[in-house]
Amino acid sequence: MLTAHEFAALFLAHHAPEQIQIDRDDVVALVEQHLIVLHQDDTSGARRPALTADGLSVLRCVQRHDAAEFHAIGVSDGADA
Repeated sequence: MLTAHEFAALFLAHHAPEQIQIDRDDVVALVEQHLIVLHQDDTSGARRPALTADGLSVLRCVQRHDAAEFHAIGVSDGADA
């Protein structure tokens, strides 16, 4: 089970990898769980997180679940616009 901080870090690693601090405990936990990997940027030399196939699968399941809840209560998630 992922903590709220780990979910947030997973989302951030996918949508804004340049904004994440890779030495945080939640990022380390995601690496240990094989949900993200750290890649060396060729130009800057900085290490950036990237989701693994499993990490992407977890993120998609969470997002799909959120969208289903919005539709169940009659709230638009913005995807229809």
